[in-house]
Amino acid sequence: MDLLNLAAANNGNLNGMNFTGQDLSGLDLGGISLQRANLRGANLSGARLVSADLTGANLSGARLVETDLAAAQLKNARLCNADFTRANLSKTSLRGADLSKADLTNAKLRNTDLTRASLMGALVSDRELRDCCHLNSTVLPQGDIVTTSTAGVPLGAAG
Repeated sequence: MDLLNLAAANNGNLNGMNFTGQDLSGLDLGGISLQRANLRGANLSGARLVSADLTGANLSGARLVETDLAAAQLKNARLCNADFTRANLSKTSLRGADLSKADLTNAKLRNTDLTRASLMGALVSDRELRDCCHLNSTVLPQGDIVTTSTAGVPLGAAG
């Protein structure tokens, strides 16, 4: 049974399932629930995950190049070493997520919630971070912690 049929058979619920290392590139997984799913090392490049729920999921080392994750829930997700190059993370909640050493080069972070997220060692520009809506208590790539932030305003950090 393929992933889309499996999702249909479970009313869009794939919570806790294991998709480690699988090629899911280009799939339309919009609105599907993948809470606590294991997607470590999976290829989701070009996939559509608009409004998907990936709360607590493990996407460490996953490839998400040009993936559309607009309005998705990635709260408390493990995203270490994930590749989000040119991904759309607009209006996405990454609250409490671990993005250590993730590649966010040219990712769209418009109105993204990165509250209490860790970006330690991540590749992300100040320009991209300025588009975020919430950065309170976020650990920046150099280890600084944001004390306050408003979209479009220079970041204030305490080392």
